[in-house]
Amino acid sequence: MSTFSINIGTTTEAMSYLVVGGTAPSTNHLNDVLDLLEDNTSKQISPYLLRSTILSLYTSVPFKETSASGSTTQYVGVDTIDPAGNDLKRKIFIGKRSFSGTYSYAPSYDVMNSTLLNSDVDIFLYNTKIDTIDNDTTKIAILSATSNALTAPYFQSQFVTGFSQSLSLDFVSETGDVNLNSDYDTVVVNKIEFPTITESSGSASNNKVLFYEDGRLSWGEISLPPLSYIGTTGSVIQIFGNPVNLNSFPLEFTDSRKVPQQVNGVLMGETFSTESLSDMIRRVVYPYLPPLCSINLLPPYTYGYVEVGTYPTPTIQFTIKKRTLPTIQTALTNMIPGVYPPVNSYGPITVTSTSNGVVISPITSSTTQFAVTVSDGTQSTSATTSLTGIYPFFYGFSSLANMTSIGLNILTKSVTIKEDKDIDISGSGNYYFVYDFDYGTLSNIYDSLGNTCSASFSATSSVFSSPSGLWAGKKFYVYKWGSVPQIGPPSQIFQFKF
Repeated sequence: MSTFSINIGTTTEAMSYLVVGGTAPSTNHLNDVLDLLEDNTSKQISPYLLRSTILSLYTSVPFKETSASGSTTQYVGVDTIDPAGNDLKRKIFIGKRSFSGTYSYAPSYDVMNSTLLNSDVDIFLYNTKIDTIDNDTTKIAILSATSNALTAPYFQSQFVTGFSQSLSLDFVSETGDVNLNSDYDTVVVNKIEFPTITESSGSASNNKVLFYEDGRLSWGEISLPPLSYIGTTGSVIQIFGNPVNLNSFPLEFTDSRKVPQQVNGVLMGETFSTESLSDMIRRVVYPYLPPLCSINLLPPYTYGYVEVGTYPTPTIQFTIKKRTLPTIQTALTNMIPGVYPPVNSYGPITVTSTSNGVVISPITSSTTQFAVTVSDGTQSTSATTSLTGIYPFFYGFSSLANMTSIGLNILTKSVTIKEDKDIDISGSGNYYFVYDFDYGTLSNIYDSLGNTCSASFSATSSVFSSPSGLWAGKKFYVYKWGSVPQIGPPSQIFQFKF
């Protein structure tokens, strides 16, 4: 926009001065207009200067009511009214000017910068939200009809984080369809060309399928391969089903009846559940099966844990399954006897026996592993179990204000591993939950209603000795709920979570 005059030589002649913009940063164009209306002593204002001021302010506003050449219909557009350049060839920005994350302002917070201004973009849109809320999304809604009960469709640009930062462009309609139409040609999405409106007379409703080929989608009918053969020579073909039948017979073998006699690798007494026919034939033709074994602790050591300081005498039960070949002498680790004789019977057989476990007593906070290893000279198989010394949990009500080693004796003792505990609580007084310090602190405590009650407990650590003399000088965590009002009956289940 430049300085120009209108209605020259008439009683309404006026001159427009540039109020904003310009080419010289040091030029103060606003002062040019203000100087026209400076204070005067005669109390008179020149009409020409007043007209010029009004014209300058009017022409400085880029968005104004205007009309096209040869038309009297008005519209709002970008217009300078300058006969020398009756439009504004500048970038347009619509939105708030700056963003700081607060209500403060400095030039460094300007949204527009030299990079954007030097780009090839003509019009920029930004949100008008306050800075203190999420500014990652700019939404522009399109209103229609007269109902304000429906959410208007809108398009938005959203800041997206992930493997890399980017801006998404979304078209959103919460109350209706979003249609992408081209009246005369195709619509392309991510370089994939969709059928035209004319071509889209085909659809799923008339049993046609959308195919992708050579970079474009098209509607067509499913064509089946020749039914005289299936598959292609040299390529894998997968057939799925449950069951898969051939001439009404399943391709997988299922039979709950026991095999009456051994047929090579198919053993007497076996039953079958969805066994593939290829595996069945392979077992008949190639019958070798390696030996198997298993091992477990007998009660009272079934769970594999005992209290530190005790003298456990575990009994270990093991099984040896001779299948194809006779087994050689089986090794038993940390057991007496330490071996089991060879199994030479004809056909498969399962042998079960026991052995005494060897444990260094009194047991410490360590693990003793027991193993059985069976071999037929061709393949070997092993199985293991173990016995571990652990410190017990103690919990219950006590009149003691501070727990002592002797005081542990009146609490319930549980020789169990570190795991979440569900405990029935009934009574009143000081409630204690004591366990091995090496297990770490609890993550939370919940009452019978599932509400967290960790704040009711204090957590300290103390060194205790076994009230029955099994161990000494062990550090424990002590969780205490003091002065508990009467709970129950009935009792309530509290959960202590690690």
